[in-house]
Amino acid sequence: MNDLLLQSTCNAINVVEFISMNADEVTTLDNASCTSFHIYVVQVWKRIPLLVCVEMVEMQEIIDNVFQFMFRALETLAGVSVEVLGCKFISIGTNGNNVFQG
Repeated sequence: MNDLLLQSTCNAINVVEFISMNADEVTTLDNASCTSFHIYVVQVWKRIPLLVCVEMVEMQEIIDNVFQFMFRALETLAGVSVEVLGCKFISIGTNGNNVFQG
């Protein structure tokens, strides 16, 4: 099921010109930090949210490499090449109280 969702994400990214990428810090009940990484695309005038991954992360790792984290997740999980991403208009946003402070 996960492979089908990631393939669908890859297909959606390949056909659109604009991608909105967002990474949100999520604090779990045991006070650990996760990052929820999702994108939005617009197809036939509809905004479509696509979850790429949810990962446990170390605070310093994300502070130093938030953009690399996003692009690596798209490339390794959804199979979207850097060349394809280089041809898109991309909006990048982050949100979080702990993980994204620098």
